[in-house]
Amino acid sequence: MQRHHTRAYKKSHAKPDKAVKQRISLRADEIEALDRYARELGVKRHDALVRIVRDFVANEPQFSKKELEALQQSNKSMTDCALSLSEMGRKINSLAKDK
Repeated sequence: MQRHHTRAYKKSHAKPDKAVKQRISLRADEIEALDRYARELGVKRHDALVRIVRDFVANEPQFSKKELEALQQSNKSMTDCALSLSEMGRKINSLAKDK
């Protein structure tokens, strides 16, 4: 009869909002790929690794600086559009009242 060994991992006693340090070992080619990914994001290797883990394990997508800047610009554009529409609505209403 074959016995399957499973490794018991220590349960983390960390609070959900507190960071826990974890060391990992990667091959040279994996480090190179991680460094390329970090450069693309414009972040440090550690930050890129945290993004990968959070995106994959915790299902928390992490946005790059470029993506955040695009989101901010999009939000500004939408606000500008809303203000313009509101201004046009006030003008149309004032013209309708004058008649």
